[in-house]
Amino acid sequence: MFGAYNPWKIWRRSIFMLSLLLYPLAQAQEDAPSQTEQSTQDQTSSEVLPGEPSNYGVYSDVPDLLNASSEATKTWVNLVDSAIRKHELSQLISVLKSRIRAAAPNIISADRFNYTACKTSKIFLPSLDLCLLTDLLGTADPQEVLAPAWQDPNKEDLSPDAFISWLLQGNGRVLHRLLQNFELNSGASSQVPYTLTVFYTIWQLTPAKERMQYLNLAIACSLVRKEIAEQKPMLRQCTEPLLSITELYNYFREADKKRNLLTDIKKLSPSDLLYVVQLRLPQSEINYVQKKMRFRRDNWGDAYASIEYMMERATQNSDPYKKYTFDEIKKLGGVCRDQAYYTACTAKCKGIPAVIIVGDGDRGPHAWVALLSGDKGWTTTGSYGYNTGRYLNPCSGFYQHESTLLDSNNRLSGDKLAMAADGIMLSVYLGHIDCKEQSLAAAKFVTSNFPLLTAAWHNRIRMMEQCGDELVTEKDWKKVHSELSRLYKKNSELIDLAQNIQTSKLMEGKSDNARKNVLKKDTRKISMFVDTGRMDLLSEALRRQAEIPARNGNAKELASFFKSLMKQYASRADVFMTILTVYKAMLGEYTEAVQGNEKLNEKKQEALVQSAWRTAAKDAMTYYGKRAYETNDYFAISKAHDIMFKIAEFWRMSGDGDRADDIEDEAERNLRASKGSI
Repeated sequence: MFGAYNPWKIWRRSIFMLSLLLYPLAQAQEDAPSQTEQSTQDQTSSEVLPGEPSNYGVYSDVPDLLNASSEATKTWVNLVDSAIRKHELSQLISVLKSRIRAAAPNIISADRFNYTACKTSKIFLPSLDLCLLTDLLGTADPQEVLAPAWQDPNKEDLSPDAFISWLLQGNGRVLHRLLQNFELNSGASSQVPYTLTVFYTIWQLTPAKERMQYLNLAIACSLVRKEIAEQKPMLRQCTEPLLSITELYNYFREADKKRNLLTDIKKLSPSDLLYVVQLRLPQSEINYVQKKMRFRRDNWGDAYASIEYMMERATQNSDPYKKYTFDEIKKLGGVCRDQAYYTACTAKCKGIPAVIIVGDGDRGPHAWVALLSGDKGWTTTGSYGYNTGRYLNPCSGFYQHESTLLDSNNRLSGDKLAMAADGIMLSVYLGHIDCKEQSLAAAKFVTSNFPLLTAAWHNRIRMMEQCGDELVTEKDWKKVHSELSRLYKKNSELIDLAQNIQTSKLMEGKSDNARKNVLKKDTRKISMFVDTGRMDLLSEALRRQAEIPARNGNAKELASFFKSLMKQYASRADVFMTILTVYKAMLGEYTEAVQGNEKLNEKKQEALVQSAWRTAAKDAMTYYGKRAYETNDYFAISKAHDIMFKIAEFWRMSGDGDRADDIEDEAERNLRASKGSI
């Protein structure tokens, strides 16, 4: 009644039911990682991230860069060693780049910088350094850049591979210090190949046990720009070879070991040592200092006055030197620039950081010296009341106002400076890899926490410009300008940045009246820096304000603007010269505006231009001409001579050549008379 018995049918149904029971177990086994795969995941806790190259084999096993475990550090070290050995850094860096991008939101956000995570991990900052270095080099193969500097290819322990491994040893602290100081001293990316090559050359020359002892000295030598390290010396008829930057490194290292220096160069920072190794001398000049000079570090400034001032040379512009050696300057005497050269360069030979400062004042151009005098910090000697000078930064190649050096006595140091530098480096690299929001956040963090650090503001403004209007609004620029304005008195370098933002970011599209109102306020603020010697700031402020009426061809407004300034500063020869210089430039722009006015015929154009020059000349004579020769001091008369010649130019441009000749003749007579009274 149940039909016939069919064993085949029963067996087939049983197999089907069994397969249904076993399928989930088989699927689970298929999805589970193999024993080898599980081991790899346990060691690295890594995974291929979205947008990350997936075909880089072992380098895809780079661990999470914020993983603080010793196992992660060991894996990272092994991968870096492999990449260096196999010349596969480009593959490694491609993966590191994606890992940094992934870690960025956990490191930096709009309101915090998780610096603890950076420091706790032993691999985040070294990864950042390696990626930033190759970015600055423009290649992911630094071995290729360094290969020509390999002095003995038979010594593998001195190869580029060995050097790069050394840079990254100890969690990359050597490379980190090099890049920190490069950023803090405003190094240019174009100099990075030269910097790294010099550093590599020095590394080869130094015994392994001394490399860390003289690391700061090596970094300083590497940071000096190529054109400055190879600049033409002041010496004449010099047949003896000049010491190269690497030879200077060897000299200072050996002199330190022999205790022939007045500083402990192992303890000086790279930023200070920059002003020691900036020398272009032969060995004979250094030997003179070691044998003949006996000043102490705290009184080396006395060397300035030890050079007899030769008034005859100043008044007659004579040049008695044949070789311009230290010995010759000492025997023949000199003027301020010779005193400054002698003092600063001999101080450097003894390991004392020193700079030559050049500036202008009521008594004309002058040169003096700043020295890092032990516990007193940076101090000036020979300034005689001048405070308008600038000195050369051998890393950036820029001339900086002396206040930035003297203010560095209270600068950041130690852990705080390291945090600031790390924040800048993070911001720079995040900008390179298009993590714009995090780049801005890092830049803002540094300026908020270290507001007087000029390098931090330079970086923030650079990042804002790179991000563009998509992330940075006019409101953001106003906020930065306001922050910079509040810091005027504490760091006058920041005024330059504030002025540039005002002109290029906040004045765009504004009416002339709106621009003038804002610029008037700026000029009033900046006028307070006249007494601190920032003539350059005043000059730019005046130029910005005066170019509006000049460009519009408004002679009356232009004359009124400069007339009030000449009246206010008639007793300040240095300021008055600055005013005349800017006035002359603006009259040039006014001339172009008038000549471009097609409604005026040529005769009318010429009349208007000459009238504007005549008004300027009359006002200058009214407020300065009467007091120009109230003193018999030669240097003050010399300054007055230059100003009167400038005023004569104005008369000549007005068409009154006879008046110009008379003014120049009188200026020459007064200058000769002042020489005779010496």
